Amino acid sequence: MVILNDCLYSARDRYRLLTFIDIDEMLVPTNSKGEAINLVKAAQLHSLDDRGGNCALGFRHGVFPPSPKQEKSGEIKMPTSLIGCKIVSLLRRRRIKSILPFTERSKLLVVARQIKEIGIHFVWNSWQSCQTKQLSPSSEGLLHHYRHWAAGEMIEDQSMKWLQRDIETALIGARDRLKHLFGIDLCA
Repeated sequence: MVILNDCLYSARDRYRLLTFIDIDEMLVPTNSKGEAINLVKAAQLHSLDDRGGNCALGFRHGVFPPSPKQEKSGEIKMPTSLIGCKIVSLLRRRRIKSILPFTERSKLLVVARQIKEIGIHFVWNSWQSCQTKQLSPSSEGLLHHYRHWAAGEMIEDQSMKWLQRDIETALIGARDRLKHLFGIDLCA
């Protein structure tokens, strides 16, 4: 908890919005049509502000376990420049149907200056009275967790297809910078 709160206080004067997620997780907010949108737009849609009211968006936990058959099938087309990259968030489109209740492995997007103390799965304390808006997993957003998990009924989840181009563009830029600066190829 000390590390999380140190990050919160170190970053709160530089960034309006913060999230604390694991490396194998991604917050995927959606609009009313179910299309993935960026976190800043989600914050605007749900009225996150610096004056109280909603100071955090809560994303419930959905699991996308490995699916070697789907990942090798070529059903998700990658740009030629990214062939060889294993972009798990784009390759896994099947998730376990059941979604955990809020606070069980859920994660948050928070207004940094509103939060006095952050926990892993919820706001412990805020400077003003404010609420965590719990997003509906089916229509507002879901925490995508890419990991092994106990078996369960699987369903298709196409939400990442709306972000695929943005992720590809960011990855190409990062790959090119690392190659130029350090001679490292992310997709080798």
